[in-house]
Amino acid sequence: MATSQPGSLTSPRMQVIIDQYADHWIPFNQEIVNELLVLIKVGDNPQERFVKAVQKDNALFTYCVKDILTDTEHTISLSDQERRSPCVIIRKASQKQLIAVAERARLLQEKSLDSSRKLAAETRDVLTHKMQEWQLASTAAQSLCDNFNADRDYVYAVTVFRYLGEALLAWANADVYLRALQYYKEGKCNVDEALTREFGFSPHLLCSCLAQQWGLHVGFVNAMQQTPIHQELRDLNYPHEFVRRMGEIGDAAARSVYREYYPNIDKSYDKFRGEMEESLGIQSVRRFEEGIIKAMPEERREDSFLSAYKQDEEPLAHHAGLTLFKKNRYVGRCTKPLQDALKEFYGRIESSETARQHMKVLLRDVIPESGFKECCVYLLDKSSMSLIPRYTAGTRPPQAYDSARGSMDYSQKNPVTQAFFSNYPTIDYFDKDNAAHPFVLGPLGNDPKIGVMYLEVSDTCQESDLVGSFRALGTAVYDCLAEDD
Repeated sequence: MATSQPGSLTSPRMQVIIDQYADHWIPFNQEIVNELLVLIKVGDNPQERFVKAVQKDNALFTYCVKDILTDTEHTISLSDQERRSPCVIIRKASQKQLIAVAERARLLQEKSLDSSRKLAAETRDVLTHKMQEWQLASTAAQSLCDNFNADRDYVYAVTVFRYLGEALLAWANADVYLRALQYYKEGKCNVDEALTREFGFSPHLLCSCLAQQWGLHVGFVNAMQQTPIHQELRDLNYPHEFVRRMGEIGDAAARSVYREYYPNIDKSYDKFRGEMEESLGIQSVRRFEEGIIKAMPEERREDSFLSAYKQDEEPLAHHAGLTLFKKNRYVGRCTKPLQDALKEFYGRIESSETARQHMKVLLRDVIPESGFKECCVYLLDKSSMSLIPRYTAGTRPPQAYDSARGSMDYSQKNPVTQAFFSNYPTIDYFDKDNAAHPFVLGPLGNDPKIGVMYLEVSDTCQESDLVGSFRALGTAVYDCLAEDD
């Protein structure tokens, strides 16, 4: 049995899991294994057919990569660049080696099936759902590639390995895994934190250690990290940050099918959907979602909230205000009450009321009810190049706020002026009565910017994503005032 070495990332508890998989693997599809044994013995370019076949089963794909890299009898010469791509590694193997890999997979599958039969039926169903989710996530991420001219095989492999640690933990100790899932469902922590709490290490760390032990390049391991949450899809650097985000979108789309395990997943997917609409356009997003729905298990298609988008979008096209609501890509980051309030507000924009009347409703009914006790909307006066407080909500009138006058030079220390030139809202605090009071300050609009909004957070605010809520409300202000132009 292998043991963790001084300075190694592996802990004794993790090493137990690694040793557990030394001579067996996660269950995979026996029919695909049988297909492999035929494909690699006939015709030209068996490696390419092998890659396409194993991508239909992520468990089998990861096993084959592991087997090729750790095979001491058939070693292959790989450059650093080739070690960055698991699909390239499979293509570099000889036909003889791939036949040996498939034969070992066939024998190994018999052990895996025997092991899975010992699980309770309910537990086995949960793990089967997780395997379907894993497959759907990689399919979803891969389907985005054509829109961005990205490497389908690389995106697929990164997404598969992002999930691998969780899959290994699930099958290694199903009872502990199900307990961790319950912690997540109760809202106590996210899935990764729940698994770390139960097993003593994160699923990502487990996968990273295995990938490095097998000989995958550290660049590939780094690609499995999380993307900075504030960055937009179109602004991400290729390949690492961009590929990670595509994997995250794939995760969210796949988890939408299994909402019994992820009750809050619609909020995450709404955020990603907004990014995709901004970068790809609504028609491309619809095609993406139709492809995901088609790839779902048939009995699950009606359960996924992805199906609801198609039903909702047709009536929205006939109502200008509700169409603007659908385009407000930050609404999905708000709580359900604020989402409902914004939808009701947008429903009035098509009426004959003026922008001032729309703003009155927004400031009186929507912003205070969402838990922001003070609000000030500064609008740019182009004649004086000043930011003037025009609309307020709460206890303070516009006169209580100072205008940001002068040349609108970013070097000025005025926070309102600096917020106008910023691309992102910022959260800060001011001290009063020996207590810290949070507020959010940021620009209104993008091209063009029309002003700045200040929101002061109350103690009763239920919005956990303050920046997302700010942007949803700021977009509503922008849409409202644009009607007056």
